[in-house]
Amino acid sequence: MGEGYTFFCCLQKVFSYRTVTLMREKEPVAEKKSGNVTVPASLKVGFAEATLLHPLTTLIKRLHVRPAGEPVFAGAVTVAEKGRFLCRGIQYAGPNKIMSRWIVMGCQPLVNEYLQGQYGVGLKAAIGERYQYWVMHTAAGFLSSIPATIATMPLDTLKSMRQTGSSTHNIRTVLANSYRSMLPTLGRNASGMAALYGGSALMRQALTGDSRGQGATSLQETASCLSGGILGAFFANPFDVVKTQVQVSGRTVGEVVGNLRPKDLCRGILPGTLKGCQRGAAMLFVQLAKKMEKETSSEEDMGVPVQPVHKVG
Repeated sequence: MGEGYTFFCCLQKVFSYRTVTLMREKEPVAEKKSGNVTVPASLKVGFAEATLLHPLTTLIKRLHVRPAGEPVFAGAVTVAEKGRFLCRGIQYAGPNKIMSRWIVMGCQPLVNEYLQGQYGVGLKAAIGERYQYWVMHTAAGFLSSIPATIATMPLDTLKSMRQTGSSTHNIRTVLANSYRSMLPTLGRNASGMAALYGGSALMRQALTGDSRGQGATSLQETASCLSGGILGAFFANPFDVVKTQVQVSGRTVGEVVGNLRPKDLCRGILPGTLKGCQRGAAMLFVQLAKKMEKETSSEEDMGVPVQPVHKVG
């Protein structure tokens, strides 16, 4: 009886110690509030993109599909007509951008935290802390873009068809074109977001001289995010040209690629670079919101009132 009771007490102590140890190892102390900050910020970013920068996106789509020699504003003569031309498809761009930015920019920090917790130690031992930092950011951007692409495909197809002047908008055609353009859309979003987050992480390391990019000033953070956005635009533009033509024409990816020349893949690269800067600015907004939240949390933790010590005599 005594031996069994003693064994039970020892087992209970070991189990309690192991449970507390595991909880301490997995508890994300510093990054616990990332999702609470980035998700609302990403929703604001999506709304701003949809309302303010939709004309630039329409111009890019038009450059992707217009025949050689045809003017960009085909059929639009007056300033009012050109303004309406640039606002085509804004009813689909709103929910598309908001949902896309909410999923990608809201989930990327959470995916990054998960990857750091699961594979960070092993990857750091294999390739070093400097490379581990930007590889994790690149992988998180790549993975977070996949569910966003799948969720927004029909809206993105409707937006592209409306922006380029396509007259066919029935649900069957939209779903068929969405299915046909799935691969180039995944290529565009995955490469663009991977380059955005990976490129900004590399630039942040170079500017701060820190292997984890910590201590970046606002100016360094701005330069990092804009560099990542421009890099992402260059990687994503060829996929975007193919995607838009598949969505609008209804042809397969092989048929579109077979009719494109190498220089055709660079259509719209200049306004696409401006769009990349805008995407970098959106990322900067999310990063600054996250940084402000961390500073606020630190001030709250340091502001705990201390009991005064009364000296006797």
